[in-house]
Amino acid sequence: MKISLKKLSAAMALGGCVALSSGTAQAFLDGSVGATSQGQVDVTVIIPSLIIIDNITSDITLNFVTGGVEQNISFCVHGILPSTSYEVALTSASGAMTLPDGTATNFLPYSASYDGDNNATLVAGGGLPLAYGVPTTSTFPLTPGLGACAVDNASFAVQVTDLMTAGVPAGTYADTINLTVTPN
Repeated sequence: MKISLKKLSAAMALGGCVALSSGTAQAFLDGSVGATSQGQVDVTVIIPSLIIIDNITSDITLNFVTGGVEQNISFCVHGILPSTSYEVALTSASGAMTLPDGTATNFLPYSASYDGDNNATLVAGGGLPLAYGVPTTSTFPLTPGLGACAVDNASFAVQVTDLMTAGVPAGTYADTINLTVTPN
């Protein structure tokens, strides 16, 4: 008789569930003997702090022009937290606020900002400036719940100015930027 590993695992899991559920329950307060009896059990549900960045629908691609360039993306930050505020920190694969061109020598610096004022827009030069690896000190409103967000409530922008491009050769500069949101 052959039993596949999948069936054996399923049978073991079912047996484990039966074994776990076959114990006797002791009520917090036992009832008394009679025509009816009532016992009491306290029920406690612990909900951990949960937060998610959701609805990121595009990457940022900048075509530099004289005077500088900025582009933003909007998304939703929501969750179940003890408060309705959170902090944001920026990190990247390059280990700094620079975009490498694939060589070990050429990097394009950039600045970044974050806006969490629930209108999901970030105008040029607006928002809270982000420093590499440093959580923001300001707090932002959070959309409560873990279901789908109906409306984006945050935006992230990258800026490159003329000053930042001084001495940088022509090329394609790219990196993966991580935004980490943490409950306050």
